[in-house]
Amino acid sequence: MRRAEQLILIPQQSDQFQVVPDHVGHDTFSTTSTQDMMQRIDPDAPLPEASNEPTPLLLIIVSKILQLLRPVFAIIFSPRVQRTVIRTAFLTIALSWIMGVAISAYIAFYMTHVPKTAHIEPVYLQYNKGAEPMALVDLTNKGSYLKPLRHEQQYKVDVLLHVPNSEVNIEIGNFMVRVDLKTADDKTVSYSSRPSILRYQSALHRTLAIFAKALPLLLGIAKETQTIIIPMMEHFVEDGTHPVTKAIVSVSDHRLQIYHMHLHMTADFHGLRYGIEIYYMYNHRIITAMVFITLFICIELSFATVAWRLFGYTLWTRITRWADNVAKDNADSQEETTAAITGGDTTSEKSDDQTHEDFSS
Repeated sequence: MRRAEQLILIPQQSDQFQVVPDHVGHDTFSTTSTQDMMQRIDPDAPLPEASNEPTPLLLIIVSKILQLLRPVFAIIFSPRVQRTVIRTAFLTIALSWIMGVAISAYIAFYMTHVPKTAHIEPVYLQYNKGAEPMALVDLTNKGSYLKPLRHEQQYKVDVLLHVPNSEVNIEIGNFMVRVDLKTADDKTVSYSSRPSILRYQSALHRTLAIFAKALPLLLGIAKETQTIIIPMMEHFVEDGTHPVTKAIVSVSDHRLQIYHMHLHMTADFHGLRYGIEIYYMYNHRIITAMVFITLFICIELSFATVAWRLFGYTLWTRITRWADNVAKDNADSQEETTAAITGGDTTSEKSDDQTHEDFSS
């Protein structure tokens, strides 16, 4: 049987390869890579670096994906879509601004027209020998409010006492509490003096109550105390020329034992004026807020329409033209990029074909 000669490529000093016969006992031809031959000749020779160029399969996948997404990109970057996006963003910002201004305007309107509903101030009685316990109450919160009360607004003035059920307080019986409302220059605007007394409890009632609350009393959860609310003034209306800034509270008997004491001044919304402007704003806050915010939005839209007619349309035309120019520039750049890529691929294919022909020859 005739032996076949196997061709082995041996690198020479130049770039050409020499074909030498290798007598092997089979009739097939095998080619050895250049790297393998280099390792056979010189095992210590370094291997050539691997190429970082993408594989043909990856290029094919990327090109297919770009072809699939090209219609989507054409829609997204079209001038019509860009104009729609700009208009939507402009309308969203404008409506958000109008809504924010309307809400802020209603909050400011509410704070201006609805007074503070309650002024609760602690009362610290000063005990002097031979004199009635007395306390000066500052209503301005250390100067934060020049006029704590709103003029022409009715207020209820109450004094709250938290006292123990002690034998001394029970023996005192009736006692008097006095409140004087004064201006900054110590002028008395109004005063009132009212009597009060601890709620009566018989000895048997007190004993049974102590047994019923024995465990909470031992644990400190319950206390043997009473809370007394003394109405001092009803329908008090402040004069705007003489604003009330402080109050003087006094107790007739210095033996009265008190845990703590507070002065309450609560706004009383009555009358036609208060029912229209304040009553519904205070007692029906959600409905009133919706009505007033809608009214403010209508007013803002009216002014916005006038402003659009005067100079807004011109500004919008300029923005639209600018968007069209930007879209046109993007389309031109995209076409140039596509043409460059297509030309590069054609040149690369021609180069590969020429290389293949040279190698074959």
